[in-house]
Amino acid sequence: MTCLHATVLAATPLLEVVDVHCTAPKSGWSAEECAHRPRLVLPRRGVFAWQTHDETYLAEAGCLLNFAPDHGYRFSHPTDGGDDCMLIAVAAETWDQVVNLRALRRCAYLQPPRHYEGALLYQAAARHGRDDALLLEEVSVPLIERFVDLLTRVSRPRSVGKPRAFANHRRLVEAARTYVSANFCARDDLGDIARQLYSSPFHLARVFRAHMGITLHRYRNDLRLAAALRALEEGCEDLAGLALRLGYASHAHFSTAFRAAFGSSPSAAREVLTRATLNELRRILQAHVTDRRRSPVIPVEGKVPKE
Repeated sequence: MTCLHATVLAATPLLEVVDVHCTAPKSGWSAEECAHRPRLVLPRRGVFAWQTHDETYLAEAGCLLNFAPDHGYRFSHPTDGGDDCMLIAVAAETWDQVVNLRALRRCAYLQPPRHYEGALLYQAAARHGRDDALLLEEVSVPLIERFVDLLTRVSRPRSVGKPRAFANHRRLVEAARTYVSANFCARDDLGDIARQLYSSPFHLARVFRAHMGITLHRYRNDLRLAAALRALEEGCEDLAGLALRLGYASHAHFSTAFRAAFGSSPSAAREVLTRATLNELRRILQAHVTDRRRSPVIPVEGKVPKE
């Protein structure tokens, strides 16, 4: 019985937008798969690991993944629950024009404003992507270019202490990401998380921030906000209940965090997402395109930097 379900939301000669729903339980590595065209993947829920060329990456909501064509990949799930992703498959000739000889990394961790654009593309493609192929391409290609730019600009993570400790630090960070991804609604403090990972709070906080570029608190909040976007896409009306389910102390606490990340209230975002159109996506992209300060990138994964 297959645990992977893919639904094409929209397709044009230049690209496909695909919803991928995986119900796999906690599991080891899968058989190798191969992508035959360039693909960008934005996880929307859950956490999984993927491996290529002896490099292993962890992916959760908020990551941007670059699956190069004709490369083999294997996947595993460190927790139960599977995952949901949006996959953007790009025609080879379009990809070549967008990349234009730039070297791309496999994975970047995006801050919340990019989550919102991804959510808007998903909804617009699902509702209107088949209505106007030209408009879908016009709004999608600039977004793909921005994702490529982010993958180009992402830097290597910084190790803490001696280079030989980097592998141990990376394992600790991956364990923290796995635990928090599965428990982001809990109100754990730093000591609670550190005890789960058999680490000291100070060491965990220091290593996590050095490797990811953000604090554990910020990382957990980003996961909560990604889950909030999913709920708002589905038209959630009980915002106070949503706030409590996500682990916020109150509706006001949730609204403040949401507005700081996305620049609007949860109710305003719900209105946009539930009516999402391609023209709405184009308007938002045009509003952001010249302001790079609104799209900072957080480094994830990578080899030990050369000293």
